[in-house]
Amino acid sequence: MRFISCARGSWGAENSLMLLARHLNETGTHVFLLCCSDELRRQWLANVPGADVIILRGCTSSLSRLRTLLIFGWSILRTANWRNETYVIFSLDLAPIVLLRLLSWRTRFILDLHDAPRSSITKMIVYVSSLLCSRVVCISTFIARFVPAKKARVINRPIELGVKRPSSDSGRPFVVGIVGRVDPIKRIEIAVDAVAQLSADVRIEVRGESFVDVASYSRRLEVYAEQVLGSGRFVFTGKLPLDVLYDGLDLVVVANDREPSGRTVGEAQAVGVPVLVPDAGGAAEYVVDGLSGLHYRAGDSAAMADRILCLIEDAALRSNLGDAGRVSIERDRSPGAVAAEYRDAVLG
Repeated sequence: MRFISCARGSWGAENSLMLLARHLNETGTHVFLLCCSDELRRQWLANVPGADVIILRGCTSSLSRLRTLLIFGWSILRTANWRNETYVIFSLDLAPIVLLRLLSWRTRFILDLHDAPRSSITKMIVYVSSLLCSRVVCISTFIARFVPAKKARVINRPIELGVKRPSSDSGRPFVVGIVGRVDPIKRIEIAVDAVAQLSADVRIEVRGESFVDVASYSRRLEVYAEQVLGSGRFVFTGKLPLDVLYDGLDLVVVANDREPSGRTVGEAQAVGVPVLVPDAGGAAEYVVDGLSGLHYRAGDSAAMADRILCLIEDAALRSNLGDAGRVSIERDRSPGAVAAEYRDAVLG
């Protein structure tokens, strides 16, 4: 199984892929990665023992998307034997590579769709590419709506069950966590506006970092949060290791109602931290409202504030949601079971 990725670093989708690849390798399905990032190559070699990783030199971040696509396409043309090989396209920018299937219908091209196409052109490219693919593996039901139903197969991404985090200490601020890449599409301002409506002692911690091209968003967000919340109630911690990423958080919230999936929701549930997500987008699919987490009306800061206040005032509810979230992750997103389902979708 040959994965193709032009990701420059390792975020939620890439971490999910490495976990999948590790379990695929352990169960006898050899995996191979073609990439253009030294960081991604290092991460794979560290986390996917036995995987073959090839990096395309000269495919730098300064190249246009078209040139990057051509470099990947040419590499596949030079190395493929076109005899029942399977390629999994893991980057939206590389979706047109599926055109190579016209050279040999015996070669399977799978599109792993884990991002929401934003522009009309990108939506068209994804739709046309999906028609040529053998199958489209979709990260959520929300994402599956962008491709023909007959091509789509929704497969949850694996989450490893972590050590349950202890309940919060009394006498300190209630800490609302926003975890992951810091980007305008995450709509963090909604959470800032929600917390501003609460009289309780609440602090927001953003645990993640920006890509270089959106770093100015982080600065604008800090200025806005200080204006709305005052000093000390909004903190950037930077990107933290997974084993401490959710320490000290009383709640993890998602503000983006177009989240393709929301891996951080599952990671929080896996360590018993309660979650609050919009009732739209892929993040909503992690939660049975009132059982394994809470929903709020998408885009509505007042609705988010009401739910946060409910959780602040009810420690038993927080505990129950955290416990049920762990159960749901263990039941629905076990890495071994998800890897078997993924293998069946790709190779079956």
